[in-house]
Amino acid sequence: MKETNIIYDSVSNTWSIIVKVVNKSLLQIEYPELTGYKTKEDAEIAYHKAMHQFAMDMENIKSITGVKYTLSSYIEHWYVDIFKQYTTSPSYLHTTDWAIQRVILPSIEEDHLLINLTPEYINDILQRCAKLPYRTAGIVSRKILCTILKTAEAEELLDIKFSFESIITFPRIPPKYIAYEKEDICKLLEIAKKSDAIYLEILLCLFAGLRIGEVRGLNYDHVDFQNNTITIMQQIPNESYIEIKTENGIDDGVVRLKIKLQIKVINSVLVVFMNWFPFLVAWQSF
Repeated sequence: MKETNIIYDSVSNTWSIIVKVVNKSLLQIEYPELTGYKTKEDAEIAYHKAMHQFAMDMENIKSITGVKYTLSSYIEHWYVDIFKQYTTSPSYLHTTDWAIQRVILPSIEEDHLLINLTPEYINDILQRCAKLPYRTAGIVSRKILCTILKTAEAEELLDIKFSFESIITFPRIPPKYIAYEKEDICKLLEIAKKSDAIYLEILLCLFAGLRIGEVRGLNYDHVDFQNNTITIMQQIPNESYIEIKTENGIDDGVVRLKIKLQIKVINSVLVVFMNWFPFLVAWQSF
């Protein structure tokens, strides 16, 4: 699906628009580019006129066919009205939204009504997703699209003949691990030790096995100096530093774990805690 926009061409000194148009014979949405507007104002007027006509045509199609959604409109409905209501993980919401907006929707060139979807049509979209410069674009897009389509199937919005078995699959891409030599780790620690901002965090990752989100979620009272243990009780994803407004107020974005993990920590790491007394005094308030 091409991004709806008003575009200036500096070569011809004209404006163009990308609009949504209902192909009434094929019952699908197309995205033609209309060119040759002399001013931005002319382009904006033409754009709003075309989108008004599109809205009227869509209402007409819905009344004739009884179909409420195209694929793209159902994807957006699924994310906002279904997925967000049943998922509390900020990182999961963020990655799913990113995949939909950056990978799946831009790969929809012709937007079909849900009832007209076929595995071949979905496979064409997935093939375009897989060609984008993201390592797992095909795998992730297939997972999300199949979940969305299964929801549509449960709501009886798909053709009963739609075959999920015919949707293409992509080979799993194993993660790339880098094995650092002892000399490399020593160099890293030597440099990190000069910075109070990162040294403790790097020690926790290297010698206690904490993930970045677990380090962010670590509170002072999660550390047991007497028994040399750290209890992992929550994670803070990177995007959670942005407060999210919800119906119940402000979501702090902290992922609180139902199953707490206790990790044994070597003495040298805890020594760093104890040696940074000024920092710890401030940290105890968290």
